Amino acid sequence: MEPFELEIVTPDGYVPPRPILALDVPAESGRLAVLARHAPLVCALTGGQALIMDATARRETWRLGPGTLTVTAGRATLLVRSATPPRAPAAPSVPPSPAP
Repeated sequence: MEPFELEIVTPDGYVPPRPILALDVPAESGRLAVLARHAPLVCALTGGQALIMDATARRETWRLGPGTLTVTAGRATLLVRSATPPRAPAAPSVPPSPAP
């Protein structure tokens, strides 16, 4: 798959553009998937989960507030009320050592 840039803009912050392979977002008319070379568009988004496949094919699930998605040549921009990134994986728990 060919990568394209994704940037996320909220009233509280900005996630700089980074390469991704795929984006799946909650649009008002249903889910919308975007890959590289997608036709230009502007789309209203509802709040919900956005699925992002990063440039290494790792999948991330972000929580988005309502907003818009704009797709132009080589770039997708999410302009949303809020964006919560996935949590880092928890450190593995170490089982207690058996008593001697």
